[in-house]
Amino acid sequence: MNLALMSHPVLIPNGAKKHEPMYKPREGLDVDMANRDLERAFSTKSSLNRPIYEQPDLKVTAPISPGDTEVTVGNVMFECGNLKKAVQVYQWEYDLTLRIDTNTKGHTQWYYFTVTNVRKDVRYKFNVVNFLKPAFMYSNGMQPLMYSEFLARDKGIGWHRVGKDICYYSSPLKRKGSNFYTLTFQVEFSYGKGDACCFAYYFPYSYSDLQMYLEALDKDSYRKQFIRRRSMCQTLAGNNFDLLTITKFAGTAEEMRRRKAIVFTSLVHPGETPASFIMKGILDFLTGSSIEAHLLRENFVFKVIPMLNPDGVILGNHRTNTAGYDLNRQWANPFRRISPTISATKQMIKKLQEEMGVDLFVEIHDHSRKKNIFLFGCENKDASGLMTLQEKLYPRMLSKARNNSSGGVVEKRGPQDIIDNGNEMK
Repeated sequence: MNLALMSHPVLIPNGAKKHEPMYKPREGLDVDMANRDLERAFSTKSSLNRPIYEQPDLKVTAPISPGDTEVTVGNVMFECGNLKKAVQVYQWEYDLTLRIDTNTKGHTQWYYFTVTNVRKDVRYKFNVVNFLKPAFMYSNGMQPLMYSEFLARDKGIGWHRVGKDICYYSSPLKRKGSNFYTLTFQVEFSYGKGDACCFAYYFPYSYSDLQMYLEALDKDSYRKQFIRRRSMCQTLAGNNFDLLTITKFAGTAEEMRRRKAIVFTSLVHPGETPASFIMKGILDFLTGSSIEAHLLRENFVFKVIPMLNPDGVILGNHRTNTAGYDLNRQWANPFRRISPTISATKQMIKKLQEEMGVDLFVEIHDHSRKKNIFLFGCENKDASGLMTLQEKLYPRMLSKARNNSSGGVVEKRGPQDIIDNGNEMK
């Protein structure tokens, strides 16, 4: 990929040790915002209603250029960007419309766009007006993420939570069968003209970020001895689909035959970027120097697919691939023509099962409404006796280990166990 088109790096002071603050919205704010929208719709007060950016199709390479006195809102076709339209409503207020997932009629949840040409210490208001979900973590204190190029340059602060008067509510805009939902927030910028600020649903993790990370593993003199990388197929857009094999390759043939396989996959839904950071942690651990990592490599062969949907990630989709398919609904009968990555992955797992057996398959997601860390097991309706507990065994082992270390608790909900670590995952 062209480096100029890449998403911005994640820079967080103190790394994962720093807890993200939860914003406390003002009570009644959602009612106030909904009433304000109604007033705006029927008010005689003149508004600008001036489009300043619009992306008619994916071939657009630059935003429409407004005058020097207005802010430019857009994504200059960088990876993961998905702004469709920006309209200046009033002097410091903008309505933003997200591009729906490619070849679909919806799935607006992920967002990633840039704002430039701003004024310092002026409170801007942004309204993202075409969400489809009736509930979001924004109602529980989540804030949008912002990256300022000048703030990263001067203070080393990258993506961080921002926003005042944050509200997620049902909007007056109608769609077939129900309403749209609006996310509104206000923000003041520390720098003026010349800075470029990006806003995102969650910390972006692009296809290029993954490729650079895998190249770094290949160049690490210690880690590279435990990892083999190959492309299983090409995506619909012609991108490489990476498979990583991690084990102790120096073992004897007999030792290799005794090892069972464990499969990890991630990012079948491209907007669920927390899954990529969890996967990075898994890879760092499995290729590391700890005693636990040594034991695991000596006893198992790990097959890891860090990004099941590269095309969707690049396009800024939230849930689907280039063809508009939710790849997590293609496992039962995947067709190489429309879901080549799922087809190749399923064939790989079948072959592993025949040759050495698969002890565990874990697919990593994130969730827009649930807190903490939880696991869903596959429900086998044809199983009986002890077989009904098979999918619950791994979550139960994790929960017991967590109980012993920090007092976590387990909730049982039908076919799945949920691990509550007391940490919020948004």
